[in-house]
Amino acid sequence: MELVRYTGSPYYPLPEDYLSLSPTLQRRARLNAIHLQETPDDLVVAWNFFCDYYLGRSKASDNIHPPLGKNFFYKRRLPSPPLHDEIVRDVAIYPRTICGAPRSSAKSTVAGITLPLLLLLTRPHYTILSVLATDLLVRKRSNIFIKQITKNPRIIADFGDLKPERGDDMWSRHVFGLTNGASMTGISLGGKMLGERPDLILFDDPEYDPTGTTAGLADPERLAEKMETLLFDTLDPMLDEATEEGEAGCVLYWIGTLVHHKAYIHYAIHTKDDVRFTEFWNRRCHDAEHTMDGSPGLLWEAKWSKAHLEREMRRLGHRAYNLKFMNRPTSSQAALFPIKSRHFYSVSGQPLFSIPDPFSSDSILRYVRTVHEPGKRAYAQETEVPAADWISRMYRLCVVDPSKKRTTKSDFACVLVLG
Repeated sequence: MELVRYTGSPYYPLPEDYLSLSPTLQRRARLNAIHLQETPDDLVVAWNFFCDYYLGRSKASDNIHPPLGKNFFYKRRLPSPPLHDEIVRDVAIYPRTICGAPRSSAKSTVAGITLPLLLLLTRPHYTILSVLATDLLVRKRSNIFIKQITKNPRIIADFGDLKPERGDDMWSRHVFGLTNGASMTGISLGGKMLGERPDLILFDDPEYDPTGTTAGLADPERLAEKMETLLFDTLDPMLDEATEEGEAGCVLYWIGTLVHHKAYIHYAIHTKDDVRFTEFWNRRCHDAEHTMDGSPGLLWEAKWSKAHLEREMRRLGHRAYNLKFMNRPTSSQAALFPIKSRHFYSVSGQPLFSIPDPFSSDSILRYVRTVHEPGKRAYAQETEVPAADWISRMYRLCVVDPSKKRTTKSDFACVLVLG
């Protein structure tokens, strides 16, 4: 099929006269829109149209086509942030990418479901390997693909029956093939590799089990060893580079949230010394309070307003908020000392450490304390006390945290003096 780029059309990537075309020509125009993937930007356009029309993401598309129905695929029909376009574009550009993104940023929806579904439908004989944390997640993910392939009326109308006849190809919750020759294999972290070398390998949060049912995932150091073995001993030999003749190589895309400061994804994104990652991987890390270029702002304004993030900070506390929204994991011990607004102190409007001579200062220290009264709900109360008296009751502490082993993923030895 000869592909056409309808630049300037108000319905782009559809032609300007789309609404007046016959059903047959409308179908041809839609297939043209999602098959046009010659450049990374073309793939972004095709993916956006695929999500809007075939999966019912955009409310604006309801003016052109009848809606698919509430919750057919998207539970919330929100406009995608630039992060989603970046994910799609990176798959088209880089042979190896690792991306840290906040929880609930729809990263798995994009990288793990909608983009691979588009590629399976539009690229005959395309093969995908999907790696998730547990076998249960693999089977649940396959259910999503199978439902769309066999139940989505728009996919069926434009692509026909893609489920192979019994005996023609595999069709299970771990491996399934389509009548166009494309196939997808799902394995859990540590699972056995099956089949030929894939065209695309997707790592979707393989170190995180949201069900909490897998005991092995509770040990981040053990997981890091598994990840290193899988990446460099098993998968790296599969990553054929693109040839000068234009043949595409294997692409590896790894996306997740930095769930632990000892998680392998944390190491891979932030290491400055391991040339395997610093030189050969496209590395990205985003948080909810910054735009795509790292400037202060909002990563997904349609979903996370400033007021919403402030409310989540108060609700979750510092540690959980940093983990969910900021990709800044801390140790579990940090949860013992949550940083909240009522725990900050000031002296005459200045930070506490700015007092030249704290033990003889006549400054007034101000802070907010929690007041508990019998039969009443606890409430916050602003308090003022002489700074010198308050500081004189403090202790000086010296703590030591030795490093028990020397590896790239071990903590450093630390001596900390407080007071």
